[in-house]
Amino acid sequence: SLIQPLDNLSLASRQLDDVGLDMVVSQLWQVLEMNGLKKIDCINKKFDIELMEVVDKGEKGSKVIKVVREGYLLNDEVIQHAKVILD
Repeated sequence: SLIQPLDNLSLASRQLDDVGLDMVVSQLWQVLEMNGLKKIDCINKKFDIELMEVVDKGEKGSKVIKVVREGYLLNDEVIQHAKVILD
């Protein structure tokens, strides 16, 4: 699967100030998105057990405040649940 290396490359891109690396990561995402890969949009969304996995929660525990690990859909099917922290 390309998901874990892609996540790691995206994390490295955010930590480094390298325009070339940013361009490569962006191009890779564009190609994968054209082939049906989508990130699961979680921030400020109500928890959805079909798309997310809770790793920590506050008192309310209903709305996503942080994504620990991105989740992905491939052609609208979950291939990796998002790991999230709830309020």
